[in-house]
Amino acid sequence: MTDSDWQWQFFVGQQIGTILANAPYLMQIPQKHNVANAIDSCIASYSGGKAKTFADLMFLSPSVPSDWRYGRALPVLNLLLRVCYRLSISLLDFLTGNVIITQKEVFKELPLCQQYYKTNRPFDLIKIKQLLETALSEFPPKSLRQVASAIEYDRTELYRHLPDLCHQINVRYKLYRKSRENFYV
Repeated sequence: MTDSDWQWQFFVGQQIGTILANAPYLMQIPQKHNVANAIDSCIASYSGGKAKTFADLMFLSPSVPSDWRYGRALPVLNLLLRVCYRLSISLLDFLTGNVIITQKEVFKELPLCQQYYKTNRPFDLIKIKQLLETALSEFPPKSLRQVASAIEYDRTELYRHLPDLCHQINVRYKLYRKSRENFYV
């Protein structure tokens, strides 16, 4: 194990220990809006409000900070610890909404085992396929951008898993728009 691995392991143990030690004294369980406010503050301070830039700095997939920020997903503990470690923020402070940013642009180096991208939201293929099939039968048809926004998934992720359905939605929408344009000419 390298020195950075030991530092990471010590940090994780220390943060989990602090949570367990303070759990009986918390007035309420950590709220989703506390995490949203904390991540919003971090994004604003460390990346000028750009969630994707922040995700890159924290070795997260691009959708993770936005999902936490807007309450679309609960944070995965390992990813949340990664953010806290990089920014030298206490996990307890992050969960309780008491994040005070004192150092800007000083990031702790993560061990290599933590420098990978991982989404915090599983892709439910059956559910998403059903939603896309439903969208394919709606009238008036929606663009893939509109469908992706409605089901709160990124278009590239939809294309990666279900390219044929995405293509059908795009073609149907383009044909609909073209028929509307020809109707008014």
